[in-house]
Amino acid sequence: GTQFTCNNTYCISSDFVCDGDNDCGDRSDETISLCLSYNCTKENNRFRCRNGLCIHAGNLCNNHNDCSDGSGN
Repeated sequence: GTQFTCNNTYCISSDFVCDGDNDCGDRSDETISLCLSYNCTKENNRFRCRNGLCIHAGNLCNNHNDCSDGSGN
C-alpha cells in the first residue's frame, strides 16, 4: 500500500492516517489540517469528530476520548 511520511521522517501506512492514533509519534498523522482534507467516511471506516478530527470508526464508544472533544464517546 501507499506510505505516509510523518514530519519526523518516520513512514507509516497511509491506512493509519487520521485514525485517532498517534502512529507517527509526533502526531503529524493526526493534525486537524491534514484530517479535514482526509476522506473521513464510513466507507473508509472513519468517523468525523465535531472538532474536525477523524478517528477509526472502531474506536467509537470505547470509553476513550479519541476525538478529544467527547463527540465520539
